[in-house]
Amino acid sequence: MDLKSALNLSKKKEETAEDQELLMERSQEIHAESIVVDGHVGTLFDVLTKSREFGEKSEKGHVDLPRLKDGGVRCVIMSAFPFDRAYPIRGVRAGLEYVDAFRTLAAVPGVVLA
Repeated sequence: MDLKSALNLSKKKEETAEDQELLMERSQEIHAESIVVDGHVGTLFDVLTKSREFGEKSEKGHVDLPRLKDGGVRCVIMSAFPFDRAYPIRGVRAGLEYVDAFRTLAAVPGVVLA
């Protein structure tokens, strides 16, 4: 079944369980074939503060390696905000701490940094 046919299934007034299953299967195929990117991950702060382990599934936070793998996410863009307007040198220090946190992620099995 092609994508157009699969999507047209969702427009029927009375979907059958079989139609829903076909649509779900095709959706999962498309997802598995795609490069899924999360464009804003703030997990570096958790790594920096050592509040949880990135390589372990956690109820805390939104992102960890097991959940990224489960979701088929292949690329993340990590965010850091080390700015301190009143004391710029603190921003520099915080920025360097984020760099260290990023390097800490390199030691997590299954993580590839680019």
